[in-house]
Order: sequence, then C-alpha cells, then structure tokens
Amino acid sequence: SYTVTEGNQSGWVHTTATSANLTLTTCVNPATVLFGNVCLGAGRTGGGGLGFWTNKNGQALLTASSLCALNTLCLRNADGSNYDPVSGCPAPTNSQVNAGKTSLKNWLLNAYATNMSYMLSAQLAALKLNVLLGYVDGTRLIYAPGTNSANAAGFATVNDVMAEANSLLCANGVIDAGNPLRARAEAVKNALEGASSNNNFVQLQPCAIALPTNAISQNTRRPIVTDKPVEVNALWLVKASPNPSKDFFNLTIISDNRVEVITLRVIDFQGRVMETRNGLRSGQTIQVGNNLRPGTYLIETVQGKDRRSQTIIKQ
Repeated sequence: SYTVTEGNQSGWVHTTATSANLTLTTCVNPATVLFGNVCLGAGRTGGGGLGFWTNKNGQALLTASSLCALNTLCLRNADGSNYDPVSGCPAPTNSQVNAGKTSLKNWLLNAYATNMSYMLSAQLAALKLNVLLGYVDGTRLIYAPGTNSANAAGFATVNDVMAEANSLLCANGVIDAGNPLRARAEAVKNALEGASSNNNFVQLQPCAIALPTNAISQNTRRPIVTDKPVEVNALWLVKASPNPSKDFFNLTIISDNRVEVITLRVIDFQGRVMETRNGLRSGQTIQVGNNLRPGTYLIETVQGKDRRSQTIIKQ
C-alpha cells in the first residue's frame, strides 16, 4: 500500500486532490497517479492597480468615456452612499472631466476596508479601467477562490468577477465586520486586486518549476523478468557552488550517460533564457551568472530525452 502525495510549488494552484492511496499487488502492471495543477502569473499588458490610476501616468489615460463608464457601476463611499466620479455624462465638459479625475484620485487614495464595500468599489473601479482601456482581457480566467462566480476549482473570468462585485455593491452599501457577506466580499475584492496587480491570471503555458538546490534525481528501469541487460541511468547531479552567490556560480555536471552531450540554460522566473551552453559533457565544470541581476533563477540541463533542473540564487 502506497500514499502518493504532491508537494506545493510557488505560483501554482492544485486543481485535484494532492494525495492518493493505492495498492500494488504486482509490478508487472504499475499504477499511475495523475495530479492537476494550474500556473498563475501575469495577464495584464499595461495599466495597474490603485496606485497607478492615482499617479500622473494613470490619470493621463482617463477619458470622459472611461469616467462615465464608472458612473454606471454601483461604487460606494465610506459611508455607503453612491459614488459617481464625474458629472455631465454622457458628454462632460473638459472642466468636468478634470474634476472627475481629481475626484477619482482622492476617492481611490482614501479607500479602506472598514466598510468592505468601499475597498471593493475601489478595486472594481481599477480593474474596470484596465479592461476599458484594453490592458486586461475580460474573458481571461483568474484565480478567484471564495467567490460565487468561480467554478469548483476556484477559477472565474475577469468579467464574471466584476459582475459579481457590482451585484454585491448594488445591494449592499455597507459590508462591515459583522456582515455575513464580509468573507465573500473580501474574496471578490482579493480576486479583483490580484488581476490589477497582475499575478492571478491562468497562464497559457506551464511556468518554470523550482527543484531543490543540488537535487540528485534517479531514473532506474529494472525489468522483472528478462534475459536482456538491465538499462540503468542511475545518476545525474548538477552542483552549483557557491549557492547563493554574489558573483558567479561554478556548475559541475555529473551523469552516467557519457555518450550524449548536454545543453544547459539559465532561465529567470518569467521564463526568459538568460544564458545557454551547448555541447557539454559529464564531468565538466563551467561558470555562469556573472551578468545576472540579484534574484532566483532556474538551471535547466537537457541530455537526450532526460531533463533536470534546480534553482540558484544571485544575491
């Protein structure tokens, strides 16, 4: 009897149970355990959160139409009253638009969560502006656990989460600490904030996976009954020293495969390849990282059909 458990990885969300129990009676028919995961990350192409829409860059992007669009939402003030940033819609004058920009700036800067409807309103306004100006695709999936718009795995589209937020605000000018809707409203607020902060979008491709530093991986195939030689690829070790490092890393590569050459890449956690070394062989020691900025990187080595990776930290 075995219990197979999947660990956690930064930036990934489990979409299936993380543990499975199974019983094997023979190794002739091995069992397979499948785990589901989704990688989260960036999805916004510009714009930003509350801070962006209150600074000069964000304020310069605001137009009469975008401000009037905010008027159509059920945005709330701290006391629960309705908030409309601009007057004169659908065609406000230049002076009304300028007054609306200043009003929105002050309203966003003063937002706080004592009345969750106020902070939820601010996050809704920020994300709505990102969508209106084309920086966020409203059909993209984001991680929104605890919201009613999310599916069973906790994911919903940007548009659906914004619609849920507006529905909550239309019906509730005040959601204080004792309100039974408080937890749900905060979950919706967090989902909106994550999208504006550019960190909770479902990625279209898998993210890099950080393996333990100096990990040794074994891949051994031993047939139960055979008259042929057993094929073993027992050891592959990539050792980075020093790690962490302020200057560079000496990488020593050891593999039982003495025939095929090895390709090594240094990848940052946004998936960009920073360095590449080709034609390496087992036993070599190379130096990488002289030009890397401080941060965490992934060392990926490929030999034939086998792939290994580990993390290095530049201080």
